[in-house]
Amino acid sequence: MMSIGGAIGTGLFLGTAEALRRGGPVGVLLGYVLVGTVVYCVAVSLGEIVAYRPHIGGIIGITDEYVDPALSFAPGWLAWYHWAIVCPTEISAAVTLMDFYGLQSHNAVWVTIILFLSTAVNCLCTRVYGEIEFWFSSVKVVTVIVLVIFGLLADFGAAGQGVIGFRYWNHPGPFAQYMGIAGTEGRFLGFFQILMQAVFSYLGAEIPSIAAGEVIDPSRNIPQSLKRVWIRIFVLYVSTVAVMGLLLPYNDPALHIGSGNASASIFVIVMQRAGIKVLPQILNAAFLMSAWSAGTVDIYVASRYLWFLAYRNHAPLFFRRLYRSRPKPRLTQYDEKLSKPDAEASTDNGGHTDISNSHTMRTTMSSEIQEIVDHSSSEREIRGPKSDIEKGRCASPISESNVLEDPDEVVVPYVGVLASFAVGLLAYTSIGGNAKKAFSWLSSMTSTAALLSWVAMMYTYIRWYRGTMWAEAHRIHPIADDLRLGDPIDNLTTNHPIINDPANIIESMHNIPSDSKDLAMNQAKTISKSNYTPDLEVLSSLRHRGQPYLAMYALFMCTFILVCNGWATLFAGSAEGKFIIAQERNQNKTASFDGSLTGNLTLIEQEFPPQNDIAIFITTYLPIPIFLLLIFGYKLINQTPIVAYEDMRFEREPEPLPATDAPVPRSRCERVLDWLI
Repeated sequence: MMSIGGAIGTGLFLGTAEALRRGGPVGVLLGYVLVGTVVYCVAVSLGEIVAYRPHIGGIIGITDEYVDPALSFAPGWLAWYHWAIVCPTEISAAVTLMDFYGLQSHNAVWVTIILFLSTAVNCLCTRVYGEIEFWFSSVKVVTVIVLVIFGLLADFGAAGQGVIGFRYWNHPGPFAQYMGIAGTEGRFLGFFQILMQAVFSYLGAEIPSIAAGEVIDPSRNIPQSLKRVWIRIFVLYVSTVAVMGLLLPYNDPALHIGSGNASASIFVIVMQRAGIKVLPQILNAAFLMSAWSAGTVDIYVASRYLWFLAYRNHAPLFFRRLYRSRPKPRLTQYDEKLSKPDAEASTDNGGHTDISNSHTMRTTMSSEIQEIVDHSSSEREIRGPKSDIEKGRCASPISESNVLEDPDEVVVPYVGVLASFAVGLLAYTSIGGNAKKAFSWLSSMTSTAALLSWVAMMYTYIRWYRGTMWAEAHRIHPIADDLRLGDPIDNLTTNHPIINDPANIIESMHNIPSDSKDLAMNQAKTISKSNYTPDLEVLSSLRHRGQPYLAMYALFMCTFILVCNGWATLFAGSAEGKFIIAQERNQNKTASFDGSLTGNLTLIEQEFPPQNDIAIFITTYLPIPIFLLLIFGYKLINQTPIVAYEDMRFEREPEPLPATDAPVPRSRCERVLDWLI
């Protein structure tokens, strides 16, 4: 449910009115459908990797092990920036919604209350947090369904305005003439302007991959959550914008008010014109709760991104600090086999623990290897990818709590939560003054930053896909990898897989000393195939139909939207057929576009005030050079190599607890809910 409704905020409920004004009913519908297909491709591609490596740490861990640590560093920090800045944005939107009740004189008080409540929820145990977000998401989904049903009833004449049907699709038309530009060009530009706004509404599809280590049976549940993101795309967003386009024309004066509260919602506008008084009040409360819930999710995701960055040594190590409610957690029977020294090593120190120590109770590695791992956390020497099994740790801050007897134990990456809370204090700047403009510039860059992380995700998946295909073609298995790394040959046991012909394993051991090959061949022949399922078979079974073309399509579309996102500022700043970027316009300049397109100067000035052209252009494209600077700066300093296909490791981390069977639905209603959620 969190993947479906967790990130739903004011973008869907209030921002879609602005989208209708810019693109028209068909333009906004096509824009949301097109971006929805991109989001689905991103979700299924990411879900394929997370299903195989649920504890890897989202996009940060994936790119670190399968592409380049430099590519892990850049999108990780940009993704954190997006979620950290969106938090005060949602809180500011929630405070603006209070204006609907005439409480705008106490905005600072409301910012304080909402921010502290959002932070407090993130300090609860995982089970309680999940329950709260489940009900928040459920209320948001129900709100969307109610709005869609109301919109259909109003379209059929139940709102007292007669049957509307597709009246507004015929007049003023299905597409808006963006900035008064006539003809096909104006309609296309209006449609294209919708794409980035739709991206902002859809952001959050990757949340389940971040929470993978904190759920039960993530190998089964996380991929299902990501695959079911189509519900959020088509049932919630597409149906909402489709019905919305039936209720009001895109040139309705009410769409230009921009109040920021429920009065900016198309559904509320229709209700008020129909004389309905109570329902708009209830909907504004639902919108307020949605903004608060979205802010809570923003803090959650931002804190986890910081934790994963620190875990991969891309952020200061103190962000890895965890708070536990019990100094000596009780272990289940699953961990009774651990040695006493290892168990004692996990004891907390003053209520705090480091992830490398807390994981000691889950591993049977030798003390020598553990010392190497602990040393590498402070002084990292990058010589290629190392799996979490090699590091002796599991890339998830809360996954250790899954093996505790008491599921209510609180395990919180408190430093990351406090850092996200500190960024949330920017919500106070939205109350007024010059700081409000600076904050609006910061928040306007979030969509570009998040879209860059999607680009990194899709590029990473394509390399992951090619790496798995290379491994399948060369039949690489952990037995060969361990021998190449110089592991003692006596350590080869039945924990290693075997394929149809053991000789195929040896064929891939081009770096193994010749005197070890005979012994490895004899041991490989004695391994029972029936006792182990090869990892490569699991990889093949998880591969989604249509890959890698789905990821390639998403990569192309994300890049295209990024590059063309700022076209409007170029057109708005053009004069006499020449593009003007770093120069303010004056009243004597014509409103011509490249000598061929003619727009309405009044609309252009309203959409892009002359004094804001430069600021809009900079905030639109600034994250791109920052992204490239982070990548190449990291590579220049650390000299990190790109991971070759033959060096990719595809072993899986052991699950903290054996997988449990999914509960069987007992009624038709439960079967429907199980299919949807």
